[in-house]
Amino acid sequence: MSDKLPEGWAFVHLSEIALLNPRHPKNLDHSMPVTFVPMAALSETKPEFQFTEERPLAQVRKGFTHFAEGDVLFAKITPCMENGKGAVARGLKNKLGCGTTELHVIRPLEGIRRPRRQRNCVMTSASRWMRSICPRSPCVCAQ
Repeated sequence: MSDKLPEGWAFVHLSEIALLNPRHPKNLDHSMPVTFVPMAALSETKPEFQFTEERPLAQVRKGFTHFAEGDVLFAKITPCMENGKGAVARGLKNKLGCGTTELHVIRPLEGIRRPRRQRNCVMTSASRWMRSICPRSPCVCAQ
C-alpha cells in the first residue's frame, strides 16, 4: 500500500474519526422492532445486506453486535474477513440493528463523511494493519 494519499486526505488513528463497536443507548423501548443481520446476510461482493430479519430489541439487545444507520460492518473472523464480507448499514428498522457477534462496527464521528461503498478506498492505520493480515479484506473511506 502506498503512503501517498489523495489531496485533502490524511493518515489518522481510526479512533480520531470513528467510534468502534458502539452500543445502543440504554433508554430504548425494548419492544421496538429493529433489524437483525446474521452473517449469511453479508455479501462478499456488495456493501449491502442480502436479506434482513425484524426482531424486537429485547430479543437481540444482549449477546449480539449493535449498529445503526450508516455504520460500516465487516467480518472479524476468517474466512469471512478474508472473503471481504461486510456492509454499510442502510434501511434499518427504526435506524437500529443488531447482528452476529462476528462483526466489527465502525461509526464515523459527526462531521466525517459516511461511506457510500466499502471497497477500493484508503483507510487509516487500522486498515493498513487489517490489510496486512488479510489483503482481500474490505476497507472504508476516510476523507
